[in-house]
Amino acid sequence: MNQTTKSTLIWTIAGLLIAVAIIAAAILSNRTPSDPSTPPNDTEETLTPAVSDQDWTKGTDSPVVTLVEYSDLQCPACANASAIVDELLKEFSNHMQFVYRHYPLRSIHPNAQLAGQAAEAAGKQGKFWEMHDLLFASQSSWSSLASQAAADAFVGYATELGLDTAVFEEDMKSREVEQIVNAQYDSAQKMGLSGTPTFFLNGEIMRNPGTLEGFRAEIRNAINNAQQNN
Repeated sequence: MNQTTKSTLIWTIAGLLIAVAIIAAAILSNRTPSDPSTPPNDTEETLTPAVSDQDWTKGTDSPVVTLVEYSDLQCPACANASAIVDELLKEFSNHMQFVYRHYPLRSIHPNAQLAGQAAEAAGKQGKFWEMHDLLFASQSSWSSLASQAAADAFVGYATELGLDTAVFEEDMKSREVEQIVNAQYDSAQKMGLSGTPTFFLNGEIMRNPGTLEGFRAEIRNAINNAQQNN
């Protein structure tokens, strides 16, 4: 291989690595490279509805900061974000509460709605977070399945979690559980949220922090501000 060919190959590989890095960062932050770094103008800046005892939460019951996520269980970026949230909860366990809300992007993720219902059905037996974590961990296994096969997979996960599978399956397909997911989807739509994951910190939309360090910086700042004002 002559020097010119070597140089061309090196620059080609470098270009590919840069492209992969850009795409990976975009997936994590839920923005394609051409997207703006801020929400569109018609996006509501304030969380609606406010957090209530109807929400699924993790962390302290007396939070200094509250982080709310609108998420899609079939969304790869949301699976990545879930790992970030876990780290944040470890680090800010005494100050932070995390709230999960459903926003299934039905047009591109055909199994997301039922996955949300599966999490809610597990929640009726006290295993919402366990099902939430399992669905993200096994996302690549069920995402491409036909709807009935996905439903069967979710029943299998319920078995793994030790749930009453007959009750789980009935709840997963019930109108009551469907309406829970639909109500959260509708709230995301009313706020004009354009994708998942979308986060709100203390009721205000976060402007694409993207990385773990980005989240850390904003949460630390919110904690410091809250403590200074008390």
